[in-house]
Amino acid sequence: MDLMKFAFAVFLSFVLISCVDFHKGEYLNRIRSMEKQLTSLERETNEYDSLKLEELAQHYEQVKRTAQSITDTLSIEIAILLDEHLIAMRKIDPCLGKISILKKNTDSEREVLKNLKSDVRNSYGKRDKYGEYLNREEAKVDSLQALLNEIDREYEEIIEVHEKKYAILIESLNNFTRTE
Repeated sequence: MDLMKFAFAVFLSFVLISCVDFHKGEYLNRIRSMEKQLTSLERETNEYDSLKLEELAQHYEQVKRTAQSITDTLSIEIAILLDEHLIAMRKIDPCLGKISILKKNTDSEREVLKNLKSDVRNSYGKRDKYGEYLNREEAKVDSLQALLNEIDREYEEIIEVHEKKYAILIESLNNFTRTE
């Protein structure tokens, strides 16, 4: 009877150990997936041309100065163009700030994943909490992806408005100041 209990205890131990190893592989796969997603985020973030946005900010200042120098009343067409352009250009600084935040948080998240991966590989810490930790980190990576999507929309809007309206606006303002 004692031999039977011992054999059952050994068998149960093997089953439990194999389950832990199964979860370890799953956890490591989830971490690798998040690391790949972070690499993709970094690559896409680095594609944003902050110099282009800074150049647009200078154009914004030029338009603002030119518009402020006009003492007469603007036509409604010029006023609408000016308003649309200025609204879009006011988004430059917040967009640059979001890009900076995204880069910083991506680096920070990569470090957290590195530590978590080490803990899972070496079975450090509370193994029963690994799933919770991974869920939390996946939520953070998802929020970084959402921030990137938001930046992408804003960046495209800024570039689109600038490309469509800047030349027309400057020409209209310059023509208006010449006729004044």
